[in-house]
Amino acid sequence: LYHGITFNSILTQVVPITITMMKYLFTIALAVVALVTLSLLNEDHEVIRRKLTVEGAFTDDYEYFRQQNLRTVSFGTSRTWGAGMENPKDQAFTGLLNGTNMGIRASNSDYPAMCTHSMLGDEIYDVITIEYMPLEYKDLHDSLIELGTRLRNRFPDALIIFVNIWSNHQFRLRDRNMTGSMYALAGEVAASEGRRIAASYGQESPFLHKVADQHNEEEWTFVNTDEAWLRQAIQDPSIDGKVLHYDIPQQGQYINAMKSLSKLYLEDITHFSTYGHEWIAQQVMKIAHESKHKRSDRVNPWQTKDRCLNWLQTGITGITTTMPVVPFSNGAKFAIEASNPDLNMIELENDSDSDQHVYLSHMATGPDDIYGGATIEIREKPRASPRTTVQIDTRCTWSNFPVHVINHQHIDVIPKGKSYLVVKWDGMKDEKLPFRTTGLIMTPKALAGKTLEAHLD
Repeated sequence: LYHGITFNSILTQVVPITITMMKYLFTIALAVVALVTLSLLNEDHEVIRRKLTVEGAFTDDYEYFRQQNLRTVSFGTSRTWGAGMENPKDQAFTGLLNGTNMGIRASNSDYPAMCTHSMLGDEIYDVITIEYMPLEYKDLHDSLIELGTRLRNRFPDALIIFVNIWSNHQFRLRDRNMTGSMYALAGEVAASEGRRIAASYGQESPFLHKVADQHNEEEWTFVNTDEAWLRQAIQDPSIDGKVLHYDIPQQGQYINAMKSLSKLYLEDITHFSTYGHEWIAQQVMKIAHESKHKRSDRVNPWQTKDRCLNWLQTGITGITTTMPVVPFSNGAKFAIEASNPDLNMIELENDSDSDQHVYLSHMATGPDDIYGGATIEIREKPRASPRTTVQIDTRCTWSNFPVHVINHQHIDVIPKGKSYLVVKWDGMKDEKLPFRTTGLIMTPKALAGKTLEAHLD
């Protein structure tokens, strides 16, 4: 099986065929498989370049993965989560691996790097996948390394795989900059047909192929990302991981590359298609099989612990607060609102042996601000003078169309013991909606500066 050509497909196309010809073709097929296997084994031990397709399940790899009963967990974006799949739990590649999906929509690696302990608890995993968009790697240097290091410290025997697959977002027309991105151009074609690109159609984009056919090779450029630091970090013993990689397109072959890769993605050119999820699952199983990876219950104590809470979907806070829990978005989401006329307070308890960085997760909108911001104070007692004061802006400036998202604002570093966070709602005088808090992060290391902004998926 190589470059999408299978032995079965050859047999069905050459009819009639003699027994002699079949034996001849079978010999050639075995030789090709042997060459492909040799080629893969001779590549960099830590950078697995995948050229095989998902057609024709790798039964040996599947059986090995099943027989070893390998426990899998996946960190990533909405691509890992399974956006666009009818049943993400089962159809996303983690579900195909019968694993635990920790993918978070509209996110990057900062949150799991700060909240690894809270997310995993005492669970044990043998295979761990980490997926984030290549175009964002330059901004995720610290958190990707921190996440990989915390996972390796906890799971010394685990197979850690970074899913590093470029997308057609990285193609641009040379003379149009961002308006010439493949995503923008596909959107223009869709609009001309009375459509809009979306993640809910399940298959690859027909608009991408139309755009590709409208331009020649010389008009395209590919925005490559400098991933040398990532590969070097992954190879370091502190992470000791592998990279699931798809070959970077070469100049002069851009159009063929974009068409070939499109099958891995949905119509929106962003999220993995059914084929894409199956392909990734196959490759993870193959890497586990090739490395003879075994199930292991060996774990180390968590070197650092965090406490990360999020009540957006449940309304269960797990904290002591004077603020009421209220539903919003037609009852689908929950927040605590700074609507107490006396004192809007959250009790913080740092039960670790070190200082903890505190982030407050809150709702924000753009381009118009419906909340009006807030002033956050950290106090030693509920009604004491503030030790720290931070202004929070609830307006998103990165989007020109309406968005309603979560931001994580860095507030302060608190010592061991109890501290108190007090919210003063600044939007009250302008008759805005009460400031809404959806979660709390207490982590030993700050990774996101002052604000960790969410983005649309």
